[in-house]
Amino acid sequence: MVKKLIINNGDEIYEEMTAEESAVLQLAQEEQAFLEILRPSNEEVRKAEIEIVTTNLLIDLGVF
Repeated sequence: MVKKLIINNGDEIYEEMTAEESAVLQLAQEEQAFLEILRPSNEEVRKAEIEIVTTNLLIDLGVF
């Protein structure tokens, strides 16, 4: 795998990644993909917020 380096003057240099750099990049990409799976959708977040507000309202009304 190749990495792109940009020098202060704006020049671009391409060099081969070391095995360690490649392994770290692979782990980071796998972790990012895993976190994307775990991240709730906006709809799930909205439903949870509604449930919290409803529960708090019922508590305030003395139902719970």
